[in-house]
Formats: sequence, C-alpha cells, structure tokens
Amino acid sequence: GKEFSWSNKMLGINAKILWSGGKRILPLDLDASIEQGAAVFDLSKIYSKQGPDYFRIDFGLNFHIFKERAEHIFSLNIQNLTNRSNIWSEEYNPVLEELSYYYLTGFIPILNYRIEF
Repeated sequence: GKEFSWSNKMLGINAKILWSGGKRILPLDLDASIEQGAAVFDLSKIYSKQGPDYFRIDFGLNFHIFKERAEHIFSLNIQNLTNRSNIWSEEYNPVLEELSYYYLTGFIPILNYRIEF
C-alpha cells in the first residue's frame, strides 16, 4: 500500500494478491453415494484429492480527514476483485445423483465511514 498526505487529508491505496495451492478435499465415492442416497466418502484415499489453486485479489481505498477533535475515515475495500469462484468443497447431490462443488463467495464490496475521537 501507499499513502499520500496533504494539509489535513490523507489518501491510502492498497492491494493484496493471494495465490495458493488448492484445498485438500475428502473424495466422495459416487457409486456408493448413489446406492446409499447420501454422501459416502472414500476414507481409503483421505485428502488425496486437491482442488484447483486458490486465487484472489483484494483492493482498498481509504480517505482520511483530520479535524481538531476527530478523524473522519471513508473507505472502500473490494475483496475478490476478479470475482473468481474458488472451490471450498465437493458435495453429493442426491436429486441429480452427481458430484458438485461448493464455491466461496465472489466479489464483495465493503463501503465504510468511521469517526475516531
């Protein structure tokens, strides 16, 4: 991040990139799950399956106004700027009798106003 100051104001800009290997997943046995009508995990291969890489970009802007008795802070933070669908887990869908993925939240904008005394 970087901050720029002038008179009684300050602008802060920051960014963060997260990139890591995919989360380890308990593999589901599809044939056994269809037979049972519920999720059946293959415990002989525990955590042998790995999801795709986790990738996320976060971005933020902060604007500070310094007054005699208080500081006013306006901020906009955006999590997952690229709106990438990162996989959290694998699930069994008994209605469709197939495996599906549970995804983490996509694009999240956070607008904030704060007063510090």
